[in-house]
Amino acid sequence: MNKILVWDIPARLFHWAFAASLTASIGIGFLADDEQPLYQLHMIFGIVAMFLLVVRIVMGVVGSRYSRFSSYPVRPAEVVIYMISEAVSKTKLYAGNNPGSATAAVLMFLLVPTLFLSGIGYGGESIEELHEAFAWGLVALIAMHLVGLGWHTFRHRENISLAMVTGKKTGKPEDAIA
Repeated sequence: MNKILVWDIPARLFHWAFAASLTASIGIGFLADDEQPLYQLHMIFGIVAMFLLVVRIVMGVVGSRYSRFSSYPVRPAEVVIYMISEAVSKTKLYAGNNPGSATAAVLMFLLVPTLFLSGIGYGGESIEELHEAFAWGLVALIAMHLVGLGWHTFRHRENISLAMVTGKKTGKPEDAIA
């Protein structure tokens, strides 16, 4: 097994820019009062996250091998089998996204537009409360994603965080992207 390229530069740039924009938006949203000037940055970072998601959707259709949504192993049976085997034994390693990370990505890609639409400001206090509930849901999802990342890194001795910087993972040459 060699180090092979599985994530190209656009995929890695999206990942880190999306993570940074969500972190900034969530952090400001929970820490700043909506009357403070700083709160405008919450909205700007939310818009940036939404813009990045639109770019990611394009990448999901015409991007590199593991950027395409068609490569995401998210069939419910596969996700359940992966989660159970990850908990009780070593599971199959994936060159691209594993079922856990792919499921987290899909859920984030659904939550961000929901947050964007509920954060626009129409609908009054009830929509504002819904926006906050969705934000807490996103925080929980991100936390589970990070715990899964840590667990996978520990369990398989595979530093996925480093792979999201370098784009390279251990794998078979035929699993690499061009």
